[in-house]
Amino acid sequence: MTEDMVKTARKLWAGEVPLCPAFWFYGFTVELIFKWAMRWLHASGHTGDFAFVLVGGLAVVYSAFATVAI
Repeated sequence: MTEDMVKTARKLWAGEVPLCPAFWFYGFTVELIFKWAMRWLHASGHTGDFAFVLVGGLAVVYSAFATVAI
């Protein structure tokens, strides 16, 4: 991860990002991308693959992070 990503993550975790971008970008848009990735992997028949489990696990961890950020 780059230094800017770490700084942004720390600001989100501390609640220093305004609600509008925190919700619409980090809470809604990124979550939507995870959902589309999971649907694409499922439609492609990759439900038992490591990629499906990895994306699903990252989605759960990110969802918890986004909940705190929002």
